[in-house]
Amino acid sequence: MFNIVPSNRQEHLLTVIAELIRHQQTDSVSALFTPIQVMVDSQGMKHYVNMGIANKLGVSMNIDFPLVSRGIYSICRAILGEDAVPKESLYKREILVWRIERILQSAKFVEHEDAQAANQYWQQANDPKRARFLLAQSTADVFEQYMQFRPDWFEAWERSERIFSTDNAIAEVLEPWQMLLWQSLQADESALTGNANHPANIIQQAIDQFIIGAHKLPKVLYIFVVNALSPKQLVLLSKIAQEIDIYFFHLNPCVEFWGDLVSEKARLHSMLKAGMANLLDEDSPNSLLANLGTQGRVLFKQLQQIDYPDFTDNALFQDFKNDFDEKPSTVLQAIQQDLLHAKTGVAGPLVVDNSVSIHSCHSHLREIQVLHDQLLHMMKNDHQADIHAHDIIVLCPAVEDYAPYVKSVFRDVFDAQDADNPQLVCSIADRAPLDANPLVSMFM
Repeated sequence: MFNIVPSNRQEHLLTVIAELIRHQQTDSVSALFTPIQVMVDSQGMKHYVNMGIANKLGVSMNIDFPLVSRGIYSICRAILGEDAVPKESLYKREILVWRIERILQSAKFVEHEDAQAANQYWQQANDPKRARFLLAQSTADVFEQYMQFRPDWFEAWERSERIFSTDNAIAEVLEPWQMLLWQSLQADESALTGNANHPANIIQQAIDQFIIGAHKLPKVLYIFVVNALSPKQLVLLSKIAQEIDIYFFHLNPCVEFWGDLVSEKARLHSMLKAGMANLLDEDSPNSLLANLGTQGRVLFKQLQQIDYPDFTDNALFQDFKNDFDEKPSTVLQAIQQDLLHAKTGVAGPLVVDNSVSIHSCHSHLREIQVLHDQLLHMMKNDHQADIHAHDIIVLCPAVEDYAPYVKSVFRDVFDAQDADNPQLVCSIADRAPLDANPLVSMFM
């Protein structure tokens, strides 16, 4: 059965998954020796859930935390068989980078007329080899997203059909060499000697060949606070939910239906097409929810298409008015309350505080320095909150861009503390071994 556990508070979801795991592990003696499967979106979330479970249950053991793509791939391998699906996909990002890099420098690709834009990019750079490798990295990232959310593009390219019309200037530059590159990936030596099926095709085959009771699947599967699932991934999960129990922990900021909200940019575009008089209509339930919740809104709409039971009956949504019979006392709580009801100004006028603050910095290094000073000040002066280093998580859009500066401002766990220059301890999650350890790069 497919069970959705929604809440606007991540800590509530953590409490529920910990109790479900406690029940599962104490259900029988054999359950202790069966690894529990918890799919997560990142290594940082894995660390958060693992530490949270350990804190609530006393110990966190025998729990596997595969990333969503890897977990889905393992399920497909269990359905289709180990011979049909290799243990390591040829389209895994770390492998795909080197396959693309080899094709980019091949004479067949370089001499093809459709590869002109790609060739110019790396051949005219100051360091062509480095530029070619960076192009391979970026293309591997893009292709990985295509495989998840645009598999129909690859199907068209394999038939040598263009996706975009010729009047699209950007697509006219990018699509020819990307289509050529994908066709080359399908026909290169690795694909011919291995398995040319990319993950989207493998998922579709798993959906078609799934038979209840015929495959070795985990009895229970937990999916914790995942931000996005492709339509095919969701269909596969719904399919195997006929046999196993799936608990999808959905971090949903709003208890109301908000799948029909549109961003201000999209709304402005629609109003312009309808006529200038419509520009006077500026009503929006909650502009923050509409503009910043695009990815979550797509997932929310996908989940509405599944006939699932919510055994919590929305009991995990924290509402200050109903739960505490009081108004939000901070700006952050007021924002959360507005998001919860998809409205604006629910809490009324508030005194400005530092629960939400915005800092404008001139460089990545300065951002990290300001962050460190703010956290240090908070931990030393806010005794009421009782905040420790392990209570803090820092999110950034591109961790590799910030990693060198983090190392210079913060300190590792085993580094000595300077009494005159106190530094907070931190660790960086979601880094590939190749990027995290310079010694690895020496042998590449």
